[in-house]
Amino acid sequence: MKTGSFTLTSKNTNRLTWLLGLAVFATCITYVLNTLFINPVPSVDFSIFSDSDGYRITGLLLIVFIIGIANLGVESYKWWFMASQIQNITYTTAVKSVLTGLAVGFITPNRLGDFPGRAMQFNKQERGKIILMNLLSGYAQFITICLFALFSIFLLPVDFSLFLNHYDSLKVLYMGLFLLLLAYHAWFLFKPEFFLKLFFRVKLFRPLSRHFHNFYGMSVYDNFHVLHFSFLRSVLYTTQLLFILCFFDNTVPVATLFLYANMYFFILTVAPSFALNKLGIRESISVVIFSGIIQNPVTVVVSVLLLWIINQVIPAFIGAWLLLNRKAL
Repeated sequence: MKTGSFTLTSKNTNRLTWLLGLAVFATCITYVLNTLFINPVPSVDFSIFSDSDGYRITGLLLIVFIIGIANLGVESYKWWFMASQIQNITYTTAVKSVLTGLAVGFITPNRLGDFPGRAMQFNKQERGKIILMNLLSGYAQFITICLFALFSIFLLPVDFSLFLNHYDSLKVLYMGLFLLLLAYHAWFLFKPEFFLKLFFRVKLFRPLSRHFHNFYGMSVYDNFHVLHFSFLRSVLYTTQLLFILCFFDNTVPVATLFLYANMYFFILTVAPSFALNKLGIRESISVVIFSGIIQNPVTVVVSVLLLWIINQVIPAFIGAWLLLNRKAL
C-alpha cells in the first residue's frame, strides 16, 4: 500500500508502533518522576518505608508471593486445559510455556512476544494453532477484566477522576463501549472460525492458513470453563493489589479500593506499551486512578511496582533461565 512516496510495509508499521510505545513510555516516566521528585505534590511522603515494621513487611511479601504462585498456577492450568486440545502436554510443560511466554513478552511492545514464547514448548507443526489458542486465552481474560470494570462503573463514586463532573452524561457512553468490547471478544472467543475466514480472504495472509487448518476453537462448555479460570485469575490479581494498598494505607475502605482497582486494571490492559511490561505506564496510570482516594502517590507507585515484580519480573527471569537452558532440560 502506497501513500504518496511512503510505502506502508510491515517494517514501517513496526517502527511506528515502536516509536509510539517509546513516546508513551517517556511521557509516563516523566509524569511519575515529576510527581514524586521534580515537583512533588504536598502529600508525597517516603516515610512509609521507615515507619513499616520489618516483620510485617516480610509477612506481606510472603502473602503476596503465595497469591502470586497461585495466580501462576491457575494461568498454567488454564493454558494446559486449552493447549491440550491441540497437543498432549503435561502440566509441567504448560508451566514452562507460560514462563517462557512471560520472558519473551517482557521485552516486546504490548507483550507480543508472549505468543511465540509460549509456542516454543510445542511441536513446530502445531505452533500456529497454539498461537491462536493463546490469543483466545487472552480474549477470555480480557472479557473478565471488562466485566469487573463494568461492575465497578455502577458503583464508583461521582468524583471518580476519569469521569470528572460529567459522570451521569458519560455513563451511558462508557457502558455502551464496555458492552461492545464484551460482544466483540466473546464473539471471537466462541466463533474464531468466522474471523479466520475473514482474515484469510486477505491475500497477504493466505500462506498462514495452513497453520490453522481445521481449527474451530473450543466447545461452548470449554469456553465457559476457561472464563472461570480467567475470573479466578482476576480475583487473585486484585486481591494481591488490595493487600499491598491496605498495608501501606488502611484509611480507605477495601470495597472502594476494589472498585478503583478494577478500573486501573482495565485501563492498564488497553494502554499501549513500549517494553518491560508497561514499566512507567502502570505507575502513571495508577497515580491518576487512585489519586482521588489515596493522597500519597508513593503508596500507589510502590504497590503497583511490588505487584509487577512478583507477578511479572520474577517469573520472566525464571522463563529466561528456562529458555537459556532448553537443551539442558
